[in-house]
Amino acid sequence: MNNTDNYFLMYCTVLILLTVSPFAHAIAWEDLGKEDQKVLNRFQEKWGGLPEKKQQRLLKGAKRWQGMDEDQRQHARKKFNRWQEMPQEKQQKMRKLFQKYKSLSPEDRARMKQSFQRFQNLPKGERKKIRQKWMNMIPEERREAREKNRQRRQEIRKNLTQEERKQLQGMNSRERQNFFRQQK
Repeated sequence: MNNTDNYFLMYCTVLILLTVSPFAHAIAWEDLGKEDQKVLNRFQEKWGGLPEKKQQRLLKGAKRWQGMDEDQRQHARKKFNRWQEMPQEKQQKMRKLFQKYKSLSPEDRARMKQSFQRFQNLPKGERKKIRQKWMNMIPEERREAREKNRQRRQEIRKNLTQEERKQLQGMNSRERQNFFRQQK
């Protein structure tokens, strides 16, 4: 077994913890493709005893791994290593947050993704400053800040012309962020 296979198995373990598969039928080891068996070889001896959903999640992860290029695999390894180094309490908290995220409506998930992308597009120094400010707030201050930002964006959107709304829709997240900053 090489390092790539070991990293993949670690990655699959995280996927198992973070995903739920819609499939529900057991798969015999012999029915797996050769590439799938190669990636999942660590599980061969216990494959038949694994719950069906776990088999499906592992197989889904194997397919995903096989479709990754080396950069994507390296990124997945780094994420997995960070996960492994995380204290159990923090892992549990992350699992709960992920379950909460999965229970959101598609629209709310899309808004969260957009918000995260806007944050990621900020310069590193600005992200650090925002994180520090956020971490220093008490929960009530955080709620107030979220509500204030939401209301400010709604107010700005309400006063936009039809043309400005079209322009806003065509912008990437950094451009939208700059647009809202200019409207202050």
